[in-house]
Amino acid sequence: MQKMGGNNGSNLAIRLLHIFPTFGVGGQQVRLVTLMREMGEQFSHRIISLNDDISAIALLEGHQRSSVSVLKVPKSGFISGEAIRRLQQRISNEQSDILCTYNWGAIEAIVANKLKNQIPHLHFEDGFGPDEGLNQQNWKRVLVRRLLLRRSRVVVPSKGLQALALNHWQLPQKVVRYIPNGIATERFSLPRNENQSDLVIGSVGTIRPEKNFGRLIRAFKASGLSEAGALKIFGDGPDLDDLVAQTTSMRGITFPGQINTPETAYAGFDIFAMSSDTEQMPLSLMEAMASGLPVIATDVGDIANMVSQENRRFVTPVDDEEALAASLIALGTNPALRKQLGQANREKANNEFRLDQMVKAHKALYQSVL
Repeated sequence: MQKMGGNNGSNLAIRLLHIFPTFGVGGQQVRLVTLMREMGEQFSHRIISLNDDISAIALLEGHQRSSVSVLKVPKSGFISGEAIRRLQQRISNEQSDILCTYNWGAIEAIVANKLKNQIPHLHFEDGFGPDEGLNQQNWKRVLVRRLLLRRSRVVVPSKGLQALALNHWQLPQKVVRYIPNGIATERFSLPRNENQSDLVIGSVGTIRPEKNFGRLIRAFKASGLSEAGALKIFGDGPDLDDLVAQTTSMRGITFPGQINTPETAYAGFDIFAMSSDTEQMPLSLMEAMASGLPVIATDVGDIANMVSQENRRFVTPVDDEEALAASLIALGTNPALRKQLGQANREKANNEFRLDQMVKAHKALYQSVL
């Protein structure tokens, strides 16, 4: 199955083949679409999803140098030989200049390329599912990454992942490239909705196990803020139905669904909250900061260093739900503090999360591997 985002155009373009475990809406997919729009006609993009979720194609509307297709391959608990065989054929057929793979779920594509095609390769590692983390690594996967990625370029968006790749996966320093994420901060400068009377705590993300929205829901309930406020969780994902079922009798909790204009959601929040088990450099956090929101979050990945200095006391230990609830109470009952932290976060986002720097770094990276 193939869906086109437009005409792939001139043969003079650098042809990038992107292989994702899924092309559902998530941080990696949003970042790639942003880069595609900013990098211009020098690059063309073919995207392959290894499952049938290609909902992120909606973000590509109007893009003229891209296509999205599905190649469903068998998956195993480790590496599938049949998946390697199918990917060998598909990579050969695409005749691309650079292969880009994303996370462990695309590992068979790396093997396929090394065995048969051997086109220049970039691997983007953005984080892990619920079965892995910076401090919880599957030793078999570590060995495979150590062997397969030594002669590739490995791109990471966080200092935690950079340290993991160098120290635990033992990759040569020359192949590991740290490129922090960036966003169009001006997009998130919508005026806040000052007319709402109730406190709104909000989050935006894919609703899957490692995001652990259940933790945020329990903290919200424990805080007692449901009497005078609301918790809105925007997004879609495999855990959505279970969370909806669990909260049907709870006051003030809603799931408005997937949103492709997150800036409008942030404009209605008073507090941005995230309760993940694992993150690296989450785009939603950057967007919330650029929107001028105070942040409550679990202390995972680079989050504590991303928020402003003033906001760091509201980044709580990942397993301390009482601290999460206490942070909700402290910010939920103090409008002046919310405003102060929001202004500090917006200033830091405007200074440090620059889209032009991310685009420049990726352009240079693509050109260097050729």
